[in-house]
Amino acid sequence: MPNFIVLTTVLGNRFPIRGPGWYRAATDEFGTQRTNLKDMSLTLDIVTPERAFPSQTVDEVVLPALDGEIGVLPGHAALMSQLGVAGLLTYRQGGKETLAFVAQGFVEVLGNRVTVLTERAELAEDIDIEEARTRLREAELALRKAEAERPDEDLSRFRAELEAALVRVKTAERYLSR
Repeated sequence: MPNFIVLTTVLGNRFPIRGPGWYRAATDEFGTQRTNLKDMSLTLDIVTPERAFPSQTVDEVVLPALDGEIGVLPGHAALMSQLGVAGLLTYRQGGKETLAFVAQGFVEVLGNRVTVLTERAELAEDIDIEEARTRLREAELALRKAEAERPDEDLSRFRAELEAALVRVKTAERYLSR
């Protein structure tokens, strides 16, 4: 009798494994045949109203969802979720981690494809830190002014702009600190 371990995923699929990282030929819920865990990857597409970023083949994606972060690995269950007001999207290709700022939108995970539809997206390396800090100060002043002039009105738009500016600055600072 062969010596192997059976892994069961959340969806109940079973994948017999022999040795580290080896899958016996099996198919996932979308009919895609997988023979080796190391060969599995994700395709990441980020789309904004202004442009579509080039598709990336990645090992892992971490997204800022409305209720917290979502980590996506190859073989993830199908998912659709709303993104938070603003957040840090990270993805890994081999040992390299790439950071991106995203603001409001949706994410769809289907098969091994992750599609992010967002109002704004910027790679951390493309963010001008001084311009981002200037926008943060402007957003803080706009919120204070709106609170003083219109204390009874809904200020959620000003708060969202402030949060987006803050996350954008933090994304750039994290990139520069590496």
